[in-house]
Amino acid sequence: MVGNYPNPRWYDGQPFATYPKGEFIFDAISREAFEDAVGAIVRDQEVAGMDIISDGKVYGGDSPYGQIVYHYAERLSGYKLSGPPIGLPIYSTLYAPTCVGEVRREYPFHMAGLRAVRKATKKPVKISFTGIQVLAAASNNQYYKETKELALAISKAFNEEFKELADNGCDIIQLDEFVWPSSGPRASADQHQDASPRSAEPALIPAVDAPGLLLGLSDRRRRPVSCVSFGQCLEIAKLPAGHHEVHGSQHRE
Repeated sequence: MVGNYPNPRWYDGQPFATYPKGEFIFDAISREAFEDAVGAIVRDQEVAGMDIISDGKVYGGDSPYGQIVYHYAERLSGYKLSGPPIGLPIYSTLYAPTCVGEVRREYPFHMAGLRAVRKATKKPVKISFTGIQVLAAASNNQYYKETKELALAISKAFNEEFKELADNGCDIIQLDEFVWPSSGPRASADQHQDASPRSAEPALIPAVDAPGLLLGLSDRRRRPVSCVSFGQCLEIAKLPAGHHEVHGSQHRE
């Protein structure tokens, strides 16, 4: 499964629909509700016969669409959660978070989500990230000289998270670059080659073959090693060929 999955209706917009900055308090209602929501999404995928289970992008909050961007700005240093209308051509009234200082990872992005998915399934797990180019382009950059520098700072923050996710049982990491149709796949690929999360070994350098979908995999030692096509993803996950149907982004195996 590629992209968002509808959250259970009982979850969205509720006071308990929150994603922590750090860890959930163990006995918190928000933790129980989050794990139940993720568990329901996992169950739907298993019933549908999926071999790779996605996190479904459960961000919490009362604007799942806005949280595609704000979830990350809230967990990075150097951002102010206000700004002019977002510059991406997505016909939205969202604001662009303003970068006013050095960008670093301050809180984990998806560790709580990984733990919830891992608790609900024994199948290979994929965690999805909003793409580096999306976050850089959606920002009101008032600190770095070029957007490329901001993208490189975000990539370093992602690199830290990728390693932690891999060490904690994440099999596949997806970067969702949904601005490619407006900038062109070649330009986006060139920017990603420069802004890929490669600040520490092992590197994560994309090999792009499809607009809108970029998948990074970990090896059997749970370390991120490369970005590949979804067909290669199935091979790494040790799944038989010719059997799997991937819903979304026009990918079929």
